[in-house]
Amino acid sequence: MGLPVVLRLSDYFLLCPRFDFIYRQHVCEDCLTKGLKTCVQRRCVKNSLFASTVRVASMRVHRMMRIYRDVDAFVTPSAFLKRKLAANGFDGSRIYHIPTFTLGKADSEKPQLGEYGLYFGRITEEKGVDTVVRAYETLPGRHVKIMGDDTTEEAVRLKAYVREKGLANVEFVGFHTGAEWEAIVKGARFTMIPSLWYDNFPNTALESFQYGKPVIASDIGSLPELIEDGQNGYLFPPGDAAGLAEKIKRMDDPLLIGRMGSSGRERLATEFSPDAHYESLMNVFTEAIGRCGKAAAESLQKTGSADE
Repeated sequence: MGLPVVLRLSDYFLLCPRFDFIYRQHVCEDCLTKGLKTCVQRRCVKNSLFASTVRVASMRVHRMMRIYRDVDAFVTPSAFLKRKLAANGFDGSRIYHIPTFTLGKADSEKPQLGEYGLYFGRITEEKGVDTVVRAYETLPGRHVKIMGDDTTEEAVRLKAYVREKGLANVEFVGFHTGAEWEAIVKGARFTMIPSLWYDNFPNTALESFQYGKPVIASDIGSLPELIEDGQNGYLFPPGDAAGLAEKIKRMDDPLLIGRMGSSGRERLATEFSPDAHYESLMNVFTEAIGRCGKAAAESLQKTGSADE
């Protein structure tokens, strides 16, 4: 119908049949280097031959149809995803990096110093919560709260490990929303994003900045775009429990916490605000409309020439 198409990407579904580039808890890009058949051979999707075959077949059909050629603009929340797309056959001139946004808290609201470390989000293997538990196993004098659905397979496994090891300093608090969620985040000294996968601009980082909390994150995927090492948090190698424990120890300094928390709030206000997001998105829409209109005009011109 001659309408422009803008596609916002929240994961890696255009490149990876599993959406997350994870195989057996490790980053895997074999489908990019060896072909999509790798997914079927390894049954990557839901550990099912059928599901993997269907998913790969759909990707191959889409590529054969060149369906994404007609997308006027791709919007990625991370520069990392933009680079991945451009490096694997997508037109870089049509890929726009627009970070996610969140609403900042009032400047007059002074952040709490907090008494514990906090992980909040999905409790699944690729999120690396296991790394947090192992790090605190070596830090009996420090406390961590893990907030999220604690009925997942990974959560059940980790809770059993905590009981077996008698780790009184590791607390699973379950899933919370609203005022309860806010109280737990406010009470944290810092937060952690220990991802093993190419985490694609997680909202938990922005929400941590919102409450003036430094973030300790894995040095992987989009996380280095969010966490400036030594400024608003620290980075550590993915899966490295000893490296995470070392960064946790540094958070004993209240002056450091205050400085890092302020830095995070400043970035939130300048780079991840609703106004900045809106302006960037409207620019993409305007360009997509212009590109689509130009293509339609050229098509009409060619049709007219053929008729003559």
